[in-house]
Amino acid sequence: MILYPTLEADLTCPSRYVRARLRKEPTLAPFASTVLGKEVHERIASSLRQGVVVSQADDPLRDVTGGGGRPVHRKTFQLPRRVMLSEGEKLDSLLDRAQKGLARFEADYRPGLQGEAHRVEEFLAWNLELEGELVRFMGKLDLLLSQGEDQEVWDWKTGNPKNSREQLRLYLFLVYGATGNPPRLARAVGLESGEEVVEVWSEEVIPWGYAWLQRMRKSLSAALTNPRALNPGPVCRYCPYAHACPASAAPRRYLLDTRTGEVTEVAVESLASE
Repeated sequence: MILYPTLEADLTCPSRYVRARLRKEPTLAPFASTVLGKEVHERIASSLRQGVVVSQADDPLRDVTGGGGRPVHRKTFQLPRRVMLSEGEKLDSLLDRAQKGLARFEADYRPGLQGEAHRVEEFLAWNLELEGELVRFMGKLDLLLSQGEDQEVWDWKTGNPKNSREQLRLYLFLVYGATGNPPRLARAVGLESGEEVVEVWSEEVIPWGYAWLQRMRKSLSAALTNPRALNPGPVCRYCPYAHACPASAAPRRYLLDTRTGEVTEVAVESLASE
């Protein structure tokens, strides 16, 4: 059984978890916000690995087209042919937010990381036994920074980091279990706002982490037992299958052709025929 720090969010709706994580069912198109968030993380990682400014870590340039057929020239990002927009989202705004996030990283964070020993997008895994069952707890850290004997975990957020405390605690617990050397702290950085959330290591993290693993182990088993269970709510907003879910609480969503600017509302279908 594999457990990871974001499992609790994924398991909010068992049906979504099974379709996306286990069956890996295809989706109509990725959300534009998700694509841009991944690109921001990739460019920051390339910048740190190569020791260059973030703008020099860009992929080849390309123009994309925004809603209404108006050209949107962005040198920093590439988008697939079709992306999904949730009601109220605009591609121009998402692109601007991503650019501002990279600019803040370059101005406020990258200078302080120069010369420090760091590991970028580090995969860590910890094999342990829970109630007689072998469990693998693993995750990928955006940045593991070494400052002498101390270590810090850094996590870049393209959205608001205010709800990151549990994830940061899990990163502390993971590093402790995988390396035997708990980090001094874990930090979530809101690239758009500049807001930071910091969780400091304490011995209390250890029993808390074990309790979390046991709870997630039971939740995962329950989801696998009832893979069609639906739990509508805020998580529906960015569920890739919400348009085909009778219980969805998601707002309307649209497909955007980034080459032509054509926007198509996604029709709601029913799962009843499945």
